[in-house]
Amino acid sequence: MGYFEDQHNKAKGGVSEEFSASFHTEQNDAISVESLHKVTNGDIELAYSLLGLFREHSQKYLSDFTTAKTQDERVNAIHALKGAARCIAAHALADIAQEIEATQRQNKDSSEEERQNLVNVTQDIMTYISMVEARKHQRNNSA
Repeated sequence: MGYFEDQHNKAKGGVSEEFSASFHTEQNDAISVESLHKVTNGDIELAYSLLGLFREHSQKYLSDFTTAKTQDERVNAIHALKGAARCIAAHALADIAQEIEATQRQNKDSSEEERQNLVNVTQDIMTYISMVEARKHQRNNSA
């Protein structure tokens, strides 16, 4: 695909070939590549930066949630994780976090199943980010 076709796809709201090649994986249910493309306006380096920030901060948010002493601390931690997930188009994680946040705001505890699902989906995203970063590293070394 040439430059003009790539720009045309961007204008139509499609994902550019270069962006897709950078972020699409065969087993990617963790992040919507199309939504990440929209969030970053197709800026590949911004997408890498957002994924890196998520990797750096999500584990802290998850840890803060599980070790929180008060309801407010739990709500703040899960709210931060939800926001981070939305920034990288991790819709499944954001939806799970939103459900848990709503439960916490009602002064109820989330179920063990919900918490385990939160951890599992977060781990899936971390695996996805590792795969994308490894692919980027491989491309940089072969260029």
